[in-house]
Amino acid sequence: MKALLRFFVVLSLLLPAMAHAAQDQSFDQWLEKYGAWDQLEQNLTSAPGDSPEAQLERARVYLKTGSAAQALQIVEMLPAFEDNATEATRLWYGGRAQRALGNVEKAVLWFSRSAEVSPDESDARKRFRNEPGLKPLWRDVWRKLFWTARSNFSLSRQTSMDLLERLLKDGEGFDSDSFWKTARMAWRVEVGNATLPVAEKNSDEKNPPFVATNATKAIVQSLGDMSLGRFESAGKRLTTLSPEPLSAFWVGLVRYVGEGSVPDTDVFKEAGLMKARAFWGGNVPSMLGNDKSLWLVGDPESASWLAFRNKIMGMEYDQAMSALEKEKGSLLISEQMATLLDALGFGLAIAEGDTSTAESLWNSMNKTALPVSLRVAGMLSFNTPIEKVISGNPPRAAAEYPVLTALSAAGAVQPPSNGEAPFWISLSERGLRNAADDDWPLDRLIVLAAWQAELNEKPDIERAKRAATLFSGTDFGRNALLYLADQAIESKDLQLAAFYLNRLDVKSLSPKFVAKRLDARCRLELAAGKQEEAYATFQKLVATGQPIQPLTRLRVSLMQQQRRQFKEAETQLLELWKTASVHPESFQAEILFWLGEGRQAMQDKDGALDYYLRLAYQYPGESIWTLTAMYRAAMIYESRGNYGTARKLLKTVVRNADRKEQREAAQARLSAIDKKDGGGSDEAMEYPF
Repeated sequence: MKALLRFFVVLSLLLPAMAHAAQDQSFDQWLEKYGAWDQLEQNLTSAPGDSPEAQLERARVYLKTGSAAQALQIVEMLPAFEDNATEATRLWYGGRAQRALGNVEKAVLWFSRSAEVSPDESDARKRFRNEPGLKPLWRDVWRKLFWTARSNFSLSRQTSMDLLERLLKDGEGFDSDSFWKTARMAWRVEVGNATLPVAEKNSDEKNPPFVATNATKAIVQSLGDMSLGRFESAGKRLTTLSPEPLSAFWVGLVRYVGEGSVPDTDVFKEAGLMKARAFWGGNVPSMLGNDKSLWLVGDPESASWLAFRNKIMGMEYDQAMSALEKEKGSLLISEQMATLLDALGFGLAIAEGDTSTAESLWNSMNKTALPVSLRVAGMLSFNTPIEKVISGNPPRAAAEYPVLTALSAAGAVQPPSNGEAPFWISLSERGLRNAADDDWPLDRLIVLAAWQAELNEKPDIERAKRAATLFSGTDFGRNALLYLADQAIESKDLQLAAFYLNRLDVKSLSPKFVAKRLDARCRLELAAGKQEEAYATFQKLVATGQPIQPLTRLRVSLMQQQRRQFKEAETQLLELWKTASVHPESFQAEILFWLGEGRQAMQDKDGALDYYLRLAYQYPGESIWTLTAMYRAAMIYESRGNYGTARKLLKTVVRNADRKEQREAAQARLSAIDKKDGGGSDEAMEYPF
């Protein structure tokens, strides 16, 4: 009794202290300590008062719960705080929200503004260091904005350059690295505060230039032919070019425009010509879109235009040019038609090699209205700078710039542009990595080639994210998005997978990428349990005639079996089996198993047995499928009264099963068979007399 009394006395002394300890932090603080952000969000939403500080706190919690859109809405609605530290926090939250929503350029701008108003530089540095992946993101965003600014010759160019300088200062302040030294020099050249060193011409006859003068002439004439739709003639001009990679590059362009196919890049890889390899490996021309009319004079789908064009091209050159002059003299001709006639004349003059007439037309024409092929031909023929031929619309100019500059650099000997390597430079795989990291980190094709080689060697989510950001609009960037979507589907993060697929601009996709997107979307819908939508998507995918991923066919066939569409499922599985040899053995075994399951569901036990037994014989090492198939086959034999065969199959399952459940199920069937035939031996014969 005394001991019990002492316990209550001690407890009465401790209780106030315990209560006081619990009150040292608020309930909200306690919830935050344990990461109960969902409950904390509810508390803040229902809390009385709506001060700006309370709203900012709510934005912070929204970020913690993954509700970036709600956080951004709060941050954007709040007026700027007079207190710089609080305002820096507001801007930082805005940057994090923009980043979470995939708007990386806006995120960096918000982060930059936050650092600018922060009263404590060390605090700004700490935030920068603690934000995951911000260091490479800042570089990639600066690179991308730099490339865009270089293509912009409109009145907004200076604003773009000022913005680049601000982000450049932040980058230099947070991350002292050789990249920012290169960036600073390139920026100074671009704004006119520095000049590039003049490259010395190689006059050594033993080392002639990669692109000889006569090669440039042939390239220009082929571009003229190509602009007129004379693809065979354009290709013939290029087949005799040397060295071989030069010919392959330009023949590849003719085929790309004429057939829509991207050339093989092995010839460039073998020669170490990494920029040429990246141009086609990443399909940089696809940044312009897939409309053939971008490369041709006039609309190739217009029957009336084609009839007129072919009539002109069927004439002798002098007669054709005279006919065009006569057409242009008509008072009824529209301005648009006059532009087309000039372009047609220029294309004919270029293809014919009539430099004098071509130059006269070139100087009098609106060059930005010409097809891409003729703009490149003009740049090569008359050394016209990029700003004279590029679109005046900044977004369009950003897409045209990498194509125009790469083709003009690939067609003639010329000094490299600001921050770039010579187009036909030869690099080893190791030299390529060094070039991208240290020597030319602002060269779009060098960086693309290095990252593509890295991702081909070892796929990596973080590198794929950077590739999708920096090279959006190219096939390389599209493949990175599809890879990220695939990884998200596999990890069951379906919302993230949908985000990546929605980043693909459907209107600009080639048929191949339309099919790839449908393929991934079908798997996403299957993973989400949306069978009707998945089946509709799969039908669209089949209609494209493009290759279908084996895993997609398999999953659709399983869905069809679930929907009791057994014949349709079998069709897909048999399509897979046609190319069985290219799949891993585990995948081959799985195909046979589901073929057997489908046959059994259709009450075709003989067909099911055939698949099950072939599977058990051909793939003994694939136990997960083999043993299940043997169990299924044993059940069929048991139903037919062939207990001996059933018993042998089940004993194999019992002996080799890794899973206890499988072993016990087989043993139970053995016991049932023993009861049916009295436990007779497998060799027992039944005599009629």
